[in-house]
Amino acid sequence: LSENYEKLNNFLNNYNTLNTLVKLSSDPSAVNDARDNLGSSAKNLLDVKANSPAYQAVLLALNAAVGLWQVTSYAFTACGPGRDENANGGIQTFNNVPGQNTTTITCNSYYEPGHGGP
Repeated sequence: LSENYEKLNNFLNNYNTLNTLVKLSSDPSAVNDARDNLGSSAKNLLDVKANSPAYQAVLLALNAAVGLWQVTSYAFTACGPGRDENANGGIQTFNNVPGQNTTTITCNSYYEPGHGGP
């Protein structure tokens, strides 16, 4: 009996919810309000950068990808002019990049750039 009562109660709650939604769907102002809310939410996803979850997610993903590329490329490739400090663009320093305990990387390796480095 308890299970049947619970099923009936759930059915009545679902019926009331459905009935309310049907009434709202026939009200033009409720439909227009819902449409306006959806439109402004969709617009804010792209236009308002400070509060846009989509913009922030893409920005975070791009920053992570670039940071990973910088760290791995510095760790696994020769970074510097090679044996001649004036060749291949010379010694270069990059600021605002992830380095070991710093935000600066100086490329001054004696390894020759390209194939055959470390």
